[in-house]
Amino acid sequence: MEDDYLASLGALALAARLKRVSDHMVHDARALYQDLGLQVEPNWYLIFLLLAERGPLSVTEIATALGWAHPSVVVVAAKMQKRGLLESRDAQGDGRRRLLRLTKKGRSQLASARPIWEAARLGVQSLIDEAGGKIMPLVDALEVAFSRRGLRQRTLDVLEER
Repeated sequence: MEDDYLASLGALALAARLKRVSDHMVHDARALYQDLGLQVEPNWYLIFLLLAERGPLSVTEIATALGWAHPSVVVVAAKMQKRGLLESRDAQGDGRRRLLRLTKKGRSQLASARPIWEAARLGVQSLIDEAGGKIMPLVDALEVAFSRRGLRQRTLDVLEER
């Protein structure tokens, strides 16, 4: 980009630049789904795949598996339930716990979506390859570094040193 202010900020704008890339991917995925008649939102695929692989799970279990905040899972699950893709049932033996699972319609959408998601995975890999192919190990390393000590503490450490 010619006059890219975010790029001029360097590391300070990392989150904004990652969000910009994410926004591009979500926008393109939404348009792709619309073009192909898939009635799901781009960020739903993780819950689809997780429930398909592991079976019924609680919101807390989904949040833990995805590394999402509990409220984020609640919002996405509510939208999926509204579309008839998920249902919530009491856990056997524990009426206080609710489990989410795919409905028949959800399993049907999953079957329709799988080939699209596989093609999208290859499309994303093509983007990564074109960009030098080194982003996933870097993302892995960033996640590990954050788990050791987050941005808040690192910034406070720098301020303290000064």
